[in-house]
Amino acid sequence: MKFKAKLADETVNVSKVHPLKEFTTLIIGFSIFLAVLLILASSFANIVAPLVPLKTEKRIFSGLKPDSTNENFFGLGKVSPSSELKALVDKLAKHWPQNPYDFSVGILDSNEINAMALPGGTIIVSSGLLDIVDSENELAFVLAHEIGHFHNRDHLKGLGRGLLSSLVLGIVGGQSSKALNSVVSTLSVSSYSRRDEARADRFGLELVQAQYGNVSGSTELFKKLAENENSTLLERYTRSHPISKIRIQEMMDYADKHNWLRKEKLLPALIINFD
Repeated sequence: MKFKAKLADETVNVSKVHPLKEFTTLIIGFSIFLAVLLILASSFANIVAPLVPLKTEKRIFSGLKPDSTNENFFGLGKVSPSSELKALVDKLAKHWPQNPYDFSVGILDSNEINAMALPGGTIIVSSGLLDIVDSENELAFVLAHEIGHFHNRDHLKGLGRGLLSSLVLGIVGGQSSKALNSVVSTLSVSSYSRRDEARADRFGLELVQAQYGNVSGSTELFKKLAENENSTLLERYTRSHPISKIRIQEMMDYADKHNWLRKEKLLPALIINFD
């Protein structure tokens, strides 16, 4: 029997699937894998964060106190302490009997309308928000709402979600050290779920009712925000905060359920001095 050499089949290691289809499958598979990792990280943070002892939280984040004017407070911008806002926060917090925090309050020099709760007991309010509130009652609810996040420990859950997501993305992208360096920035961008916001709204209403004997003015800020809001069906399901019109209705329903007055005379806006 005579052996006859044959040329190797050049197509043996070549996929019969179109390269573009293979690439698309790879991208979709990787995206699903990454999404699952992020969901697991978020769920883990929601479970573990509230278990962190309060003493540990306050010790770790004791440096997040705006005790003096800081030109760049952890990357947020210029933040100045406010004795007037702290006094109002302290009055509201007295109606939370188990309050373990000694709150600090700072004003962020920014035109954006924003307020945030930072771990350790710090509340930051933007100057843009202060510019549009027309009464003490309106401002009191904003602050009471942020206290509500501390009551429910949403600030830690939000931080945990942001941090773990950054770590996952950093590790996948080979930049874990860079992700660790961005821990502080996650404090300001961590969002809350619609359920978290609703719970904080209800607790905020309870504090305002306890302080003033009514909840008048509590929905005024959201009425202003609603004027420039797009309430499309898609946005209702994709935004991290409730649509303002829905939020207003839920707050009014909660107040009516408890027979709280909503149309009493409002107190003048506070005169707030800051650098």
